[in-house]
Amino acid sequence: MDFPVREATVAELQLAFKQNRLTSRQLVEFYLGEISRLNSVLRGVIEVNPDALHLADKADQERKAKAPRLLLGLHGIPILVKDNIATNNKMNTTAGSFALLGSIVPRNAFVVTKLI
Repeated sequence: MDFPVREATVAELQLAFKQNRLTSRQLVEFYLGEISRLNSVLRGVIEVNPDALHLADKADQERKAKAPRLLLGLHGIPILVKDNIATNNKMNTTAGSFALLGSIVPRNAFVVTKLI
């Protein structure tokens, strides 16, 4: 990867995608590495979406297909949300409570729909 992502803005990341200097997969791999490296000390991430790399590959494919509405905003950029925000995927929405572990939410929270 020839693009410094550590302190890049969303606009800079999107430009790097456009210039083929960065892929969503590379970005996700970078952040997964950072989580792996730092989380034992910071304990800020409870879980990572097991589909993260698949979703990154999908974003890269969509970008290559030049789907116009998908090339804006946060498309292809990984985000973290707290576990009290409902996400209708393979991740838990527990709000920090073991009692909610494994519960299934019917849909993404409104704020999540605005991010995707």
